[in-house]
Amino acid sequence: MRERPKPINPPLLYHYTHRTALSGILSSKSIWATDARQLEDPSEIRYGFEIAQEILSDELTSADKSGQKSMHACLEIGFSEMNLVSDCSSDAYVACFCADPHSDFHYRKFGAYRIEFYLSPCQVEFPLTSRANYRHIWLEKVLYEPDLQRQALRKRLQVFRRRAEEFESLGFTFIADSMLETVLNPRVYIVKRPALAAENEWRGVFLPKMDDWWSRYETEQGIHTTLNKRGHEVRYVELVPREGILRVRSICCGPNSERDFGTEQINRLLLECGFASVPIAI
Repeated sequence: MRERPKPINPPLLYHYTHRTALSGILSSKSIWATDARQLEDPSEIRYGFEIAQEILSDELTSADKSGQKSMHACLEIGFSEMNLVSDCSSDAYVACFCADPHSDFHYRKFGAYRIEFYLSPCQVEFPLTSRANYRHIWLEKVLYEPDLQRQALRKRLQVFRRRAEEFESLGFTFIADSMLETVLNPRVYIVKRPALAAENEWRGVFLPKMDDWWSRYETEQGIHTTLNKRGHEVRYVELVPREGILRVRSICCGPNSERDFGTEQINRLLLECGFASVPIAI
């Protein structure tokens, strides 16, 4: 039933961040994925749900015209859940990366330090996992083109339709709505508005394991809180290597980096945290 995202082999990726987050990543030896509701711009997530709602609405009309009553019923349930945008978006934690190694835009928007990660040593699966329980975890390039976004979501919905029809023929219509969530929901987190294309983002997505859909986590173990730049509490999970140490390839102090936290201080931090021979650039 559960078709997991295909394994990928991403390029070198970059995370632009501020001093506190850089220290936290190195000291915890992990990459942090933030609660999607608590991103600086939550509309990023709402946009994906809006497109999914549009596609589900079209499918509802089609199912109604063709007289597919059970399909219409489960699509209706899915559409209702998609309307609960605030609740739905709390179901994901995301880690943001960029494929651009030299971006003044990213330094200005996200922070004065750039961490270069090597995330493709493993050809079989995404090389990060988590201590928190999850049902999906993967990394994928964000889509910004509306046509490609709709194409990707419709393709996933076709998978659902085929499986739902198979189960319906066996009399298992009661699981169709859960299948819809499994097939479609993960895709809404890797689409963003075309106006944000300059971000050139890859997104790591963590979907926690749930006792029942949109209700509560199976366990809070591995879910942490920290303070963001505004002093507000933010929930996050740690993404850690499946084996070995986090692959930090280099660190760069950008044009707006702090004078009291330069190459010497970062080099000391790297040594204290067990990262040997990581080059630091200015």
